[in-house]
Amino acid sequence: MPPALHRRIALGSCLVVVASLVACSAAGVGGIPSLSATEFDPETDVEELTVAPEVYDAQHGSSIGNETREAFETAAVEGSYEGTAPNASSGFFAFETYDFILLEGTLYEYTASVDGDSVTLTVTERTGESVADELAVPLEDASEPARAAIETGELVEAEGGPTATPIVEDDGTYYAVAPEHGSNSGTAALLLVPAAMIVAAGGGVVVVVGLLIRRRSG
Repeated sequence: MPPALHRRIALGSCLVVVASLVACSAAGVGGIPSLSATEFDPETDVEELTVAPEVYDAQHGSSIGNETREAFETAAVEGSYEGTAPNASSGFFAFETYDFILLEGTLYEYTASVDGDSVTLTVTERTGESVADELAVPLEDASEPARAAIETGELVEAEGGPTATPIVEDDGTYYAVAPEHGSNSGTAALLLVPAAMIVAAGGGVVVVVGLLIRRRSG
């Protein structure tokens, strides 16, 4: 086989190997979330409390529908709401995860009773500090990744997924511990794109070389 063909085969093989390594790196980056800890004042930074699964963010969360939003807005003014909401029994009110809702920058504790499409909603305005006190765990009781993120001030890998203690209190200081926005999925995507390009290039080289060898053999 001519030396030029040897070089082309070697180049194609190297490109495929490099692409595989890049793809594996991307999978590794995307597989383990990184946690960050943000110090916050619950009275002025109430949006940080939405890292807790008990708090629904009506501003940035998935759409709750106009009827549901109007029900909360009415209850926020009058203290309660009685009416109907389409698919209430299978929509937002079916989620029992939430105890609080952040609506227009204000926190409300709520209870909802659903019967078919009929909804009875009661809300009570809460301060950010009172909600933080209710949801926070002491630093010594926080998960290990959460403690590490708070104590080091750096990103910490959490192999078990997002922390079960997203709101942490340490001597009167509150921290919101959450996956770093876009820290993994975005990086993984950036790595996978060049990996695909490298695979295509390497595969093309190997195919061309194979055709040349066939022609010479024929």
